[in-house]
Amino acid sequence: MPDGQANTIRDMFVSPDDIRTAFCAALSAMYRAEVPLYGDLIELVDQVNEEVRHNGGSWEVAGAPI
Repeated sequence: MPDGQANTIRDMFVSPDDIRTAFCAALSAMYRAEVPLYGDLIELVDQVNEEVRHNGGSWEVAGAPI
């Protein structure tokens, strides 16, 4: 095959993870455009997540099954 083309059938498809990532990003962008406070909510969630990571906290809820 010429350079730059897929070498196998598998190389010709997009991974499910890449599809989910692109879909979530597009959905988030749409929500930001339609619901102004959605952007604020995402920023707040990002801040809380960063604080939890910085403080060595766990994402597990006390008493919740794992």
